Amino acid sequence: MVKLNANHLKEYILEVIATVKHSGGQPVSVICDNCPVNQRVYKDLGGPGLVQVPNDTLQMYLVHDYVHIFKNIRNNWITEPQQELSFELDGTEYKACWKDICHLYEIDSKTPLRMTKLTHTAVFPKVLQRQSVPLVCNVFDDKTVAAFEAVKDKLEFQPGTVKFVTLITTWFQLMNVKDRYSYIKLRDDRVNHGSLIVTVSKSWSPYATLSVHVGGKVVEKDVVS
Repeated sequence: MVKLNANHLKEYILEVIATVKHSGGQPVSVICDNCPVNQRVYKDLGGPGLVQVPNDTLQMYLVHDYVHIFKNIRNNWITEPQQELSFELDGTEYKACWKDICHLYEIDSKTPLRMTKLTHTAVFPKVLQRQSVPLVCNVFDDKTVAAFEAVKDKLEFQPGTVKFVTLITTWFQLMNVKDRYSYIKLRDDRVNHGSLIVTVSKSWSPYATLSVHVGGKVVEKDVVS
């Protein structure tokens, strides 16, 4: 069996693009994870980002799989030795602590009416469970942010934890849009306004940098590829 390399994959992608156009379609983007072969293809095509398709007038976007990034953000957070992430937002340094999520879960699990979607598996996932997107969604959720506000008199936590959860929650909600009318179904104008832009850049290191832009504010986070 011949191993797929970057040149072969590039040829297949261009062939698919040509087929879609020939059938009357208009390709908009290519989405993939950040494995080495995909990285080389993106580099050869001039990506990631907006690129000119070779021997064609078509421009399209080469982007990374946002669900893959979403999981990696949580996984990097819990596997970091101190389970702490430092980031800058609007010129201010913040620190997000996973222990704050753990403490919030401990308080919430003892209440008759649960405030969050946090579960033991979501807060303390085993290795295989770290691949579950729904478990990540249980953490990065509007209810988690609201719960921190509700218990602020009982629980000491880093302001950066709430800001980080808010940013990543908003980013995923905007990225995970299924159709142009999602904002009506979700009753969330943020989806319609497109007020958040995310870019992922890749350097020589085994990390990608996630830059989240919200109303002129920027937060960057290194995520394992």
